[in-house]
Amino acid sequence: MIFLFWEFARQLKHGMIASNKKEAIAVGLSAVRGVVAQEGDPDDLTSIDAAGFYNHDLMISNYGDPGVRTRFGDLNLKALYPSVITGGINTQSISAVTIDGKLYITHISRQPFPALVEDACAILLEACDMPAEVQDPLLSELSGFSLMNRAELR
Repeated sequence: MIFLFWEFARQLKHGMIASNKKEAIAVGLSAVRGVVAQEGDPDDLTSIDAAGFYNHDLMISNYGDPGVRTRFGDLNLKALYPSVITGGINTQSISAVTIDGKLYITHISRQPFPALVEDACAILLEACDMPAEVQDPLLSELSGFSLMNRAELR
């Protein structure tokens, strides 16, 4: 099971090589500049992305380990939760970053799927074939997650 996952991940990464080229990045940045320049209404997606360029069901951003320092004098960076929201009303956006060897995952959506991150983490832990005594404490930490709908913040 693990081998299939990593083989799939390698195939995806290989398929994205062209998007890492300078020209492809310039096209993407130009599209973002156009969206930002419009100053559209965040509650009216057609005012932001009328062409549907950012229309997708799932967006996963893995920032890896940026290698940033975590100590700034007396101030310590203990966690970092990256976030980006794009797409339509049902788009699920997952962002991940690793700081000091710890993985931080953020799930953002205008209509979040309950337990999406928790379920995904449980599936990954199971695929890693970890013993129950290792899995159980990790899964219990996940139960502390809380998801907040942006509309509820108003």
